[in-house]
Amino acid sequence: MPNLSPIQPDIVPRNVEFIVDDITSEWVYPQKFDFIHSRAITVGIKDWSALVEQVWKNLKPGGWIEFQEYHFPFTSDDDTLELCPALDLWNNNLASASAKAGMRLDAILSMPEILREKGFANIDQAATKWPLGPWAKGKKEKKVGELLERDLLGAIEGTSMRLYTKILGWNEEAVRKHVEEVHENIRARKAHAYIPM
Repeated sequence: MPNLSPIQPDIVPRNVEFIVDDITSEWVYPQKFDFIHSRAITVGIKDWSALVEQVWKNLKPGGWIEFQEYHFPFTSDDDTLELCPALDLWNNNLASASAKAGMRLDAILSMPEILREKGFANIDQAATKWPLGPWAKGKKEKKVGELLERDLLGAIEGTSMRLYTKILGWNEEAVRKHVEEVHENIRARKAHAYIPM
């Protein structure tokens, strides 16, 4: 979702300014940018073409845009996701509710085409897997997994509540119970689940 929170660090370089804004609204800035970076906004964007249009209008000639986005669903290469039925159900419900709300959780896969259509050149793509939990091999991968696990545990209820109640018709108590089951699945660390980035 667009980050409208004014919470920012106290100590920042002189050339950095934080502006609280809504990325889905028209951008009105006094200057154009050399570099625009975006990460993990998938569940807050319905119209990626409109967003890229705003980026195009607000970049200096020769400027760069970088999108770092995941695309649902979580998956596993060894079928261990089946050991976490609540997480698997959450995966499916989130995708279904998001689609009904007009959001594509795999929209980033269309980004090269959208960028080309808007006039961008030198489009580069890199893919990786973010593990859910510290199961992956390698120190860096384990750390990424721990951080994703922590972030997801903190975000599931907020991400789910509106979609489940408004779109899927669940009551809040049922959502909270389901969220707790998903938390239990994640904490059990039985699945070698990851999200493609």
